[in-house]
Amino acid sequence: MRKILTLTMASLLTLTIGCTNSGKTNSSTPTVITATYALEFIAQQVVGDHAEVKSLAVPGAEPHDLALQPSQVSSIASATVVFYAAGLQPEVDKVIANQKPEFAVDATALAGRKAAATDEQRDPHFWLDPTLMVKATEGFVTQMSKADPDHADSYAANAAGLVQRLKALDGDFKEGLATCELRDVVVSHDAFSYLGARYGLEFHPIAGLSPDAEPSPRHLQELIDLITAKKITTVFYEPIAGKSQAASLAKETGTILSVLDPIEAIQSGVNQDYFDLMHSNLQALRKANRCQ
Repeated sequence: MRKILTLTMASLLTLTIGCTNSGKTNSSTPTVITATYALEFIAQQVVGDHAEVKSLAVPGAEPHDLALQPSQVSSIASATVVFYAAGLQPEVDKVIANQKPEFAVDATALAGRKAAATDEQRDPHFWLDPTLMVKATEGFVTQMSKADPDHADSYAANAAGLVQRLKALDGDFKEGLATCELRDVVVSHDAFSYLGARYGLEFHPIAGLSPDAEPSPRHLQELIDLITAKKITTVFYEPIAGKSQAASLAKETGTILSVLDPIEAIQSGVNQDYFDLMHSNLQALRKANRCQ
């Protein structure tokens, strides 16, 4: 009986040690918290299987209106690296300012965000310019390697592969938008200034940086006049917000209603990544602007 009891206790001790070691291994895995889909995509491509990437963004939800849950606030505090875009989500900015995590990577600063009178007027959608995604990738891999030096070589190799693909994407946009009959584009909200600056397009938003903002009657009339004068063919809306205003303007002007994605969030059930969505945007712009 004593022999059986001894064996049983030994077995339980072995199981306990195994569970404890397993938990320790999981807890030692670096964690990256990202604030938007584009940053989540960069992080996933760079870290591979060496770190866990968790996004604060909700699929199909407007990221500007993100309201953090207590568990998300805690996840920011405990993360190895926080990868965010200052100016896009005020609640995230406040938490980072209060907690001051050691490795907090502001992608908009890395990308060289455009100057404006106030933070609220600065466009944070840098990821629509692939060359700025390169800068964000390079900045992220630098901080990730400092936070987890054991896997620095792997991170560097993965980042190099991503940078190569981003440079190729930039080449596709430059070639695809080089010769177009039209250079003016009407969109639902002010998210495309970086894309426009890179490829020589002038974007005219219905709303401001927030897609839910109501345009004034005067602004709508200015857009109607612009569409008529420039012979603009298409009014663009985004997949998760701003369709009603764009649809009304398209109906008023007899133009086509089409999608141009700011890639702030991925819709639930959509099996496309950053590169897929950017190429879809390129094709939509080429069609609307009659590019050769």
